Amino acid sequence: PEEHDLHCRQWQMKRNCALVSAYLFALRSVKLLVYVLVAPSQLLLFQLVELGDVVRVPPNRFGSSLESVALELLKLKYESTISAENGYLVLVTNVKVDTIGKIIPGDGATYHKVKFQVLSFYPLKQEVIEGEVVEITDFGAFVRIGPTDALLHLSQIMDDYLTSDVKSGVITASQSKRSLKVGSKVR
Repeated sequence: PEEHDLHCRQWQMKRNCALVSAYLFALRSVKLLVYVLVAPSQLLLFQLVELGDVVRVPPNRFGSSLESVALELLKLKYESTISAENGYLVLVTNVKVDTIGKIIPGDGATYHKVKFQVLSFYPLKQEVIEGEVVEITDFGAFVRIGPTDALLHLSQIMDDYLTSDVKSGVITASQSKRSLKVGSKVR
């Protein structure tokens, strides 16, 4: 059921946004406004996901703003992590902290429930993604897709004998003479 709901929400987003050429998400991160420009073909790769958790506020942080402490702790815990349900978590935003916390005997910290949003990058299986080659190795190329790099193995590039020149940053096909180099755009 959850996978079906996700598919329905994604289909709805595609249907509602089909005529728009670019999408602009404005996210507040501390005092910085972050803009993410997403092409229509990559709309579904990035999603805002609502999550909940409990944060432990240590006693040495009691004088600070509860929201800023919670945001900092959530960023340390969630940003740049990978979740099976939500994909690669890029950014934590919109933190709402329950001001009434709990104290556990023997621990001087307070525990507060929080609700927040994360910007997630979740490519679906067999989805075609555009990327840029950022590194050439003996066994293939690394392609930047969204916030992370993915390996493109030599066996998946083309049906031809390939030679890899790591120093020059080029992979060349022997028969067709086609080449792949750092900076090339691939799908």
